[in-house]
Amino acid sequence: MPKLKAKYSQPPPAGFDEIAQILTELNQRMQDAAISNEDMSQKSKNELLWPIIRADHQRTRYLFEMIRQRNLPRAIIDYAISEGYVNKQLLQIWGRPGYEKVCCIQCALAQASGNVCMCRVPRSKLPEGKRAQGCTTCGCKGCASTD
Repeated sequence: MPKLKAKYSQPPPAGFDEIAQILTELNQRMQDAAISNEDMSQKSKNELLWPIIRADHQRTRYLFEMIRQRNLPRAIIDYAISEGYVNKQLLQIWGRPGYEKVCCIQCALAQASGNVCMCRVPRSKLPEGKRAQGCTTCGCKGCASTD
């Protein structure tokens, strides 16, 4: 979610208007996901965060794809990061080889600490009973780079 605009906030760089509307729409979708948890009694604590994590993934992925396709100027990228429009850690993780499809930071950090999140294991290597299950952290059903 973007920070509140203060007087000392920098004005947006030239060209930011092209992506501003979509980023604000995705931020609104993230806020709606945070508010719309109406069935809290039937869901676990982690399941309540899944829509928020997905919305964060969508808005950061949008900017990542724009960077890869159009070569956005560095000023626009830095402005989006500094104003909180995107997740800086996810952008950094997606830049690493083998982590292009990571769904959330928790799954990537679990792999770095020696534990492997279920969604990071290729589906062909999962036991038959666990293929339908998803990650308990973010709800992802598989984000291995080989899937």
